[in-house]
Amino acid sequence: MNKAELGNITQYFGSQLPAGRIANRDTRIAIVCLYSSLAAAKRMVDDEIETLRKSLVGDKEADVARYGELMQKSRDEKLTPDERMKAKAEADAMTECAKIDADFQAAAGKILTEQVTADIRKVKLELLYDALSGCGFPTFSPEMPIAAVEEIFKPVIE
Repeated sequence: MNKAELGNITQYFGSQLPAGRIANRDTRIAIVCLYSSLAAAKRMVDDEIETLRKSLVGDKEADVARYGELMQKSRDEKLTPDERMKAKAEADAMTECAKIDADFQAAAGKILTEQVTADIRKVKLELLYDALSGCGFPTFSPEMPIAAVEEIFKPVIE
């Protein structure tokens, strides 16, 4: 699995799947152990991206933060078109920050396409299906076939 997939799967097990609703103790422990290994690997990826960000931003932290705020403001549908255009024009004038942002996005994107090298604890398909069904298949249909579960969670199934 690549590092972007790692982030998505970690987010699912950490935020979407309520482990407390898994009735079977062994299944619950297996899912918690799986999440722990995913979270540890994701922290390493997050640290790698943060190190990259710091190296690119350097002493321009405040300027880059301001650039980010302006870009966010330029996309805010709650603002008038004039306010959005003004924010966009101000951000566009910050050419050095725009370059830093573009360089960061490109480098971070490259990192996220790399394969995960960390040791991820895997679970059996039966345990995962038991956990998902015990929790009502959060964000998925309860009629979800086993083959779909296997495909979606392939990186964490042994």
